[in-house]
Amino acid sequence: MDYRTTKAFDHFLSGLGPEAREEALGVLAGEVRDLRGLPPGAARAREVHRRVDAAQARFAALRPDVTGQVRCSRGCSHCCRLWVGVTRDEAELLRASEVRPDPGRLEAQRSWTSPSDFIGRPRDEASCVFLGPDGACAVYRDRPAICRAVLVASDPEFCRGGDLATRITAVINPYAEVVVSAALTLDAEGDPPPPAGRHLAHALGHPLFQSRKTPPDGGAFRQNPSMNLLAVSGSLRDQSSNTRLLRALALLAEPGVSVAFGPPLDGLPYFNPDVEEAGLPPAVQAWRDRVGACDAVVVCSPEYAHGVSGMLKNALDWLVGGIELNGKPVAVVNARPEATLAHAALVETLRIMGGTVIPAAVPLTGRNLDAEGIAADPELAAALQRILSSLAQALR
Repeated sequence: MDYRTTKAFDHFLSGLGPEAREEALGVLAGEVRDLRGLPPGAARAREVHRRVDAAQARFAALRPDVTGQVRCSRGCSHCCRLWVGVTRDEAELLRASEVRPDPGRLEAQRSWTSPSDFIGRPRDEASCVFLGPDGACAVYRDRPAICRAVLVASDPEFCRGGDLATRITAVINPYAEVVVSAALTLDAEGDPPPPAGRHLAHALGHPLFQSRKTPPDGGAFRQNPSMNLLAVSGSLRDQSSNTRLLRALALLAEPGVSVAFGPPLDGLPYFNPDVEEAGLPPAVQAWRDRVGACDAVVVCSPEYAHGVSGMLKNALDWLVGGIELNGKPVAVVNARPEATLAHAALVETLRIMGGTVIPAAVPLTGRNLDAEGIAADPELAAALQRILSSLAQALR
């Protein structure tokens, strides 16, 4: 079979012996077979993205020594000045987005015909057409598979300037690259042929994008207003003040913002590195998948003996070996502002895990209100709405 593999996967294959190479190609054939069984279009693109994200989580669990060196975070954007390939499925997914590409960069980049056209140009000129003015990806949730597969272990100083073609140290995750290669292989089989060069700016000129509607603002750059939040309570009590606060947050969320509670944290086994290395238990994998799939996290935990609840700390320990929180906005809400020690410890833990932490306090002490009562209280509702606004701002 004529596979369309990424350069990273080719590099990985070149270091394998004959038997291992055949085994790797067998895995690729299986991925192609699985994806071919799905209907083409946006839904298949999302399945490819889910598989790449799962592959990154798997790689992080197996090789924490490698992924622990990754410096990528939301908004760093240095790699967003490279040639980015997309499949037709991804082009259809982006077509359905509310976000418009930057018109100036789009027009300029359509005339570029090779990856070298991006090298040596000013940052703004070579930036991705979906990169916002603040350096954050406007289509982060629907970003191409190639973007999801990139892991960089370079010194952060290199990512702030200089020649990215020679300074960036990439980490190759074969599990992710095989999924991307399968998607490219399927794309090459399609009819009509894929967009010229498969570069993002070319794909936006493909007929798939001809029916894109122009928003009322005349096509100015806009962020996607939708936001999927994962609410995590550090208490098991059904009527805990922390859980009630998170339920009130869900009541106050505007249309387009979903607030979902994750799987019960008491269903996770005690953290054990030996178990992690042998393979993640299903409950742990489900927990990691939920964290990885959301746009941002909201955590609210009680303080026990000046510390974070053991159940929550155990759940966070299971995330340390992954990249699910890396660069992701995390609002840490304190329902008892006088209880500062656990809050400070939780903020520090989440920061060292790579989260973009947003500390917040909602003074609920002494107020015996249910979720509806909290949402109806002007002071408390205003505090919760500020949290939602801060998360939305962090995602732009």
